[in-house]
Amino acid sequence: MHVRIARFENVDAAGVDANAEEFRKMLRSQERPEWMSEDAFSTLRDGVVRVISLVDRSAGTTVDLTFTGNEEAARKVDAALNGLNPPGSAGRRTSVETFEVLLDEQLA
Repeated sequence: MHVRIARFENVDAAGVDANAEEFRKMLRSQERPEWMSEDAFSTLRDGVVRVISLVDRSAGTTVDLTFTGNEEAARKVDAALNGLNPPGSAGRRTSVETFEVLLDEQLA
């Protein structure tokens, strides 16, 4: 498993919940946002296995963790996400890194 970690700054705190809900809907349904290409939509639907989005509302910062099943899927998902230009309050991406997941244990 691999995880892509993207950090965003200058995020509109008022719009962050709506952005998260739109992404959740896209991942769980077959509804492609009109601003997203069909290729990007297919890549994300096929390659993403888990998403965790963290927010610091007072700082206007988010960190998105996008998990994929393998390195090839990680490369494809990274390219698809890099090509997106969502409308609204997503902020400015300041960094992106991809790691292999070494340990993922849930204790409770």
